[in-house]
Amino acid sequence: MDPILVGFLGYLLIVLIVGFITARLNKTLPDYLLAGRRLGSWVVAFSERASGESAWLLLGLPALAWMAGYSAFWDAIGCCSGILFSWIVVSRRLRTDSEAHEAITLPRYFEAKYDDKTQALKLTATVIIVFFFTIYVAAQLLGAGKVLHFFLGVDEIHGMLIGGGIILFYTMMGGFFAVAWTDLFQGILMLVTLFLLPLLGLIYLGFFSPLNEAVTSAPANYFFSLASGNEFSAWHMGLTSLGTIFAGTGNPHLLFFSLNEFARPEVIGAISENMQTNSTNFLSIVAGRSGWPMWAGILGGLGIGLGYMGQPHLLTRFMAIKDPNKLRQGSLVAVTWALLAFWGAVLIGIVANGIVRTHSIDFGELMVLFNDPEKVMPFLATFLLPAWLAGILISGAIAAMMSTADSQLLVSTSAISEDVYHQMINKRASQRRLVFLSRAATLAIGIIAFILAISAQELVYDLVLYAWAGLGAAFGPGLLMTLWWKRTTKWGVLAGMIVGTATVIIWKNVPALDAFIYEIIPGFIFAFISVIFVSLITQNSRKPKQK
Repeated sequence: MDPILVGFLGYLLIVLIVGFITARLNKTLPDYLLAGRRLGSWVVAFSERASGESAWLLLGLPALAWMAGYSAFWDAIGCCSGILFSWIVVSRRLRTDSEAHEAITLPRYFEAKYDDKTQALKLTATVIIVFFFTIYVAAQLLGAGKVLHFFLGVDEIHGMLIGGGIILFYTMMGGFFAVAWTDLFQGILMLVTLFLLPLLGLIYLGFFSPLNEAVTSAPANYFFSLASGNEFSAWHMGLTSLGTIFAGTGNPHLLFFSLNEFARPEVIGAISENMQTNSTNFLSIVAGRSGWPMWAGILGGLGIGLGYMGQPHLLTRFMAIKDPNKLRQGSLVAVTWALLAFWGAVLIGIVANGIVRTHSIDFGELMVLFNDPEKVMPFLATFLLPAWLAGILISGAIAAMMSTADSQLLVSTSAISEDVYHQMINKRASQRRLVFLSRAATLAIGIIAFILAISAQELVYDLVLYAWAGLGAAFGPGLLMTLWWKRTTKWGVLAGMIVGTATVIIWKNVPALDAFIYEIIPGFIFAFISVIFVSLITQNSRKPKQK
């Protein structure tokens, strides 16, 4: 049997066993949705990190670094800053306050906190969560399809079915217990992958000085040189827009061309000129840009950190820890994990760029990378490692997708079963019926996400950042003000949800605005202003309940 397949199947077996074991622990809905608030700090920390960093970290960020070079570190800096801020500023207060109000979901917390008899907060939050999380889960399924296609040669749609089926099984069976304990295992595997793979690549190249020489090693007169058989020596360009060097193809992700057309002297000359310019930009922390494009890139990367304050699947981790006093220990574990993982993700793309520039690469693999840069991590694993070890590391990539998708399915499920059905439709529903409904909702959302993934034209990177921005802008400002400003009202929080969501959707779908700056920044700012302004003019409304 293929050694890669053996390693992957071993990983899947462990995940399925966890699903069977933890299914017996779910006796009530709080058990299924929040593990009965019985999780330790290490489990919570690894679960928060594993569910927070999805296919975006294993596929999307390395692809950005492969194309843009060292400027991708701004995304890493923004994410690490957001993680640290959320653990310090949000975790303890949310854990204590959510338990005081007997809330096991974020929508229920807002409703209980403000004694919202209109249920407007809960309904609005539920719609936002299900909408953006369906997109988010679709991105994870798309990522699973890409990885399994690269490693095992299965069709991407079949890869989505395999990954999605496994996620649905252990999430439906085990609930939060299964999600949290598989996240612990998956978080460890992700960290090993993100740390080991770039380290081996650096050792292979001779560390940073040879690496920097490699990524600027484009020859002056050609881009490819024909080698034996169907292999080419290649010097990848490291551009933010790959299409610019291919005679105006205009599409940075679909670089189809004929070798005869490609070999024309004027095309080769244009490539060489662009190569020399962009090799220098590759080493620049601002990608060689100046003025507003430079600041837009920096702010866009840093702005990703704003999203951590509004991600329901991460906030539930804070609510689930057994002892709030252990949150400090959890924060140290989570931030250390993040620093190592984001450092590794960026270096995977940069190291792969250096290797492709200086080594003979199979032509088929080379075309895969040109057509879809998000397969750079699987490429590096198979290039550097024996098949059996690559099979283990593929599990790290799949783990990233599963650990996020399962959490998002569970939060979406909780919004439907607890916040809508139990609280609004059937308050006398038995715990057994609620758990059954939760499993049915998990299945339904998973099927919709699969259909969306099949029809998606975007990269995983783009889909994730869109959903991330929508959730962060919708919930982040309102939650921060709820926890830290006593004058916040339910109408202010509701206004923040609506304005944040609307801003992100409009900004993303207006090309001129989308090209200007990442949508989470205006979405977060406008939502924050809305929370404050509307709260100030609605001070006569019902105040938050104090417990």
